[in-house]
Amino acid sequence: MLHVKIELMDNEYCIVRTRDFDDEPMWMDIILMCADVVSARCGYNVTDKIKFIASNTTFYDRAHEHAIPAEAWAAFLEQDFIQPEFDFNKQDEEHNWS
Repeated sequence: MLHVKIELMDNEYCIVRTRDFDDEPMWMDIILMCADVVSARCGYNVTDKIKFIASNTTFYDRAHEHAIPAEAWAAFLEQDFIQPEFDFNKQDEEHNWS
């Protein structure tokens, strides 16, 4: 059994989540649990932004919902989907901030 406790604290809030994993958990389940805690603090679902890239997509439980094949991720990266006004990396390269 693995006992995981995550605590997120600042001056105003303290969020504590614990979970007992009966079997050997996949590392992805632990990462998703951490994202749940951050989501509780931020007020929106950070977990929706998480994707696991793998050549093997035979995950179980929640990890399956967040898994995408490596080929799909490579195709996504080749898309030129960033509008120029939102390409902050390019803006940083063009602007001398010093």
